[in-house]
Amino acid sequence: MNKEEFKLITPVAFITYIRLDTTIQAFESIRNARPSKLYHISDAANTEEKQKKVEEVRNYVRENIDWPCEFITNYASANIGCKNRIVSGLDWVFSQEEKAIIIEDDVVVSKSFYRFAQEMLDRYSDNDQVMMVTSGNGVTTYDNGNDYWFSHNCSIWGWATWRHAWEKNDVNLTQWPKLKKDKILYKFYDERAARIYERGIDSVYSGELNTWDYGWLLAKAVYNGMEIVPCVNMMKNVGIESEEATHKSGIDAELVVNEISFPLKHPDVVIREKKYDDEYANIWFKTSKMELFIRRIIPAPVLKSIRLFLVRIRIIKA
Repeated sequence: MNKEEFKLITPVAFITYIRLDTTIQAFESIRNARPSKLYHISDAANTEEKQKKVEEVRNYVRENIDWPCEFITNYASANIGCKNRIVSGLDWVFSQEEKAIIIEDDVVVSKSFYRFAQEMLDRYSDNDQVMMVTSGNGVTTYDNGNDYWFSHNCSIWGWATWRHAWEKNDVNLTQWPKLKKDKILYKFYDERAARIYERGIDSVYSGELNTWDYGWLLAKAVYNGMEIVPCVNMMKNVGIESEEATHKSGIDAELVVNEISFPLKHPDVVIREKKYDDEYANIWFKTSKMELFIRRIIPAPVLKSIRLFLVRIRIIKA
């Protein structure tokens, strides 16, 4: 990033819970960006011990804002869970703002992401095809000559969006049975990704899984929305292996946080970069021929029972 003066006027929404160690790391990137407005969204805990950690995190954020900043809080008084807390918090933010950058308490983004997000939010604010801006680049070897491109993928580890896009989100998945029957995911995402997403949405719809992001990726498919992907990866999830992580995965452990240079080189047209999406699927949604064969001959409920058993006896991770 060059040295010219940059002022972050786009509001930042910071979402936290009980992890002080990762909150400190995530907050440091926000502090470096010095947003003029910071929204703090925090759930309450369901035990007294965890509530002490919640208060510790809230106090840390409040006490370490050492730059001119309008600080606005939305603190739950009772635990409402990951899905409902994040969605209700962002609903609250977008009831007041046309656009925002969203950072969760386990995500560290580069300093230049904030400028990148602000420029993208301004540039594409009137384009309904573009639903979000991400800090993550899942194929760091890909290059099409521009500083960003458009993708069907959905990375919410350090991202930004507009009110008009967020309003398309259906947290309760009210249309899922019909959309599943219509194979909407398979019309939009890579088949390997669609298969995984379908199982995830089924789990959320049934109440087995308490997370919010499947509703968002479904909304992107319904409205044929794209995300803006930077030419370099600008984020890292520092909490996925934490004992207190809500959802665990080691898939991005090797990602490196990079800076992007300005001025940006823009694409000539707003069109999906299919080659990037294909490479992304090859890396992140690998499926062997044997696995595909097994899934075709064994009913999904049986596979689910087998998986739960393997988790229970600690052969695989949950």
